[in-house]
Amino acid sequence: MPHLFSKIPKLLVNGIAWWCLLFNFGTGNNQLNGNVSEKPNFTILVNHDHAGSALGANKGRFQQVNPTENIDILAENGCFFKNSFCSNGSSGPSSATFFTGKFSHQHGLLVNDQKFDPSQPTIPQVLNSHGYETALFGRWNLMTEPAEFNHWEVLEDPDTFFNPTLISSSGKRQIEGHTTDILGDLLIQWIKKKQNSKKPFLAVVFFNATQRPWMPTLRQLETYNDILLPEPITLFSDQKDLAPASRYQHNEIGKDLNLTNDLFLGLPEKPERQLPEIVESYQKNLSNMNEEQFSTWQLLWRAENEAYFRNIPVEEELLRWKYQRFAKNYLRCIRDVDENIGRIRSIYEKLVSRECIMIYTAHQGRFIGENGWFGTQWMMDPSMRTPLVFCSINGKTIPKKKIDLNVQDIDIAPTILSLASHEALENIPGLPLNLSDWNSMSLIGRKELYFHHYEFPGPLMIAKHNGVRTNKFSLINYYQFGEWELFDRTSQLSESKNIADSYSEIEALRNRLSILANEIGDNVDKSIMPEKWRRIYRGPAARME
Repeated sequence: MPHLFSKIPKLLVNGIAWWCLLFNFGTGNNQLNGNVSEKPNFTILVNHDHAGSALGANKGRFQQVNPTENIDILAENGCFFKNSFCSNGSSGPSSATFFTGKFSHQHGLLVNDQKFDPSQPTIPQVLNSHGYETALFGRWNLMTEPAEFNHWEVLEDPDTFFNPTLISSSGKRQIEGHTTDILGDLLIQWIKKKQNSKKPFLAVVFFNATQRPWMPTLRQLETYNDILLPEPITLFSDQKDLAPASRYQHNEIGKDLNLTNDLFLGLPEKPERQLPEIVESYQKNLSNMNEEQFSTWQLLWRAENEAYFRNIPVEEELLRWKYQRFAKNYLRCIRDVDENIGRIRSIYEKLVSRECIMIYTAHQGRFIGENGWFGTQWMMDPSMRTPLVFCSINGKTIPKKKIDLNVQDIDIAPTILSLASHEALENIPGLPLNLSDWNSMSLIGRKELYFHHYEFPGPLMIAKHNGVRTNKFSLINYYQFGEWELFDRTSQLSESKNIADSYSEIEALRNRLSILANEIGDNVDKSIMPEKWRRIYRGPAARME
């Protein structure tokens, strides 16, 4: 693979231009108040995705096996936002939103693999200019060299889970082990070097653990083996009560998860390393393993795989088997991240006296069997809902609160800068969450949330859509196809039954969506595509394997 930044010029930050940017970033006194030695550290831990049902603090479907004991400790001892949501659902745009406090159409990164415009102010740039040291580790998909960080080590290939190669300003190095543990180690090593520093720091980790095909550490492979995970009531949904956009997609557990590359059956021999024809993430990771890792991986799967072939399941039992295999691996990956968060917290408490505000969140949620799906990127609740926790380590800045107000990823950047004593930012839609003891009137007055997914066609074939989420309803417009979905989330089946054709006041919601899009300046083309184009994706062959 070519160098991640081989075609991207190095970002140069001009001091004079930067102060001009700061002037536009806020009003009045834009200085961080007080002595820099009094400022808190920030450790921000971002997972690729984290389903609400897989967070113990939510007391959801997987409470019996709770994979998030350490994250739950943060939630119990800090501010836990019970209703936190993403605004796009793709990791690249989400990262840009996280750093800027802007919606995707405002910062310009709509889909993955686009290049972020680094001329706009971001969290690390602002804090750097006010005496903070900054560090970045893990997945990085803004397609620019992260030069605004004083120290950075990012994954060359974000699909690598074993023995990854990391890129830094000094070059490349391969580190043996599982990526989740390695990223935890890198952060801990950096914290140890900074434990006696007079400067505060901002450290950000982007974990890739929960990406498909969900390959956990070797130590987790037997976790949950003797447990039958509960099934969602809509696991066997045929999607007939949904809009066509929700039927013509490629994120169904039964139809779209591959037995080998997603669920780890077969491949008794280790693929040769670096074969150009290897394109599947699973096989690339197997080829990247050393002999001991590969042997252990095969050994720990052997008994379950042999049991499968002795009595091969079919139809409903096959879907149940796939669900159990996928869900357990997903929860194992969550548990890996959770264990590392516990390590990071424990070591920080012992080594560093300065207060640290630790934040845990994710780019998006995920379906774990609801509607029979495994995917992300939808506006529907399982994939739009994200975890969000702020917790003080060795300090008392963050109170113990459980907050029901609706918050979104656009709110993280202004909150961090507000906690660092920066004034509220202008010209962005995000709100500082910490105002008025974390119950600001601005949040209370926020009655709706906006979402926009821009990628189609894509790997999961999720149609482009935007929508508005109110306290009761989710209205989704699959605008290229002229299709609508309306969900009453208070019903038991919630987002498995589209009521767009039966709800008498849907026009009021459609008008509100249009007004909201105009208010935030989302003028992206939302025209219905020509009939010939639509037939390609709605014809008889569209759902053929």
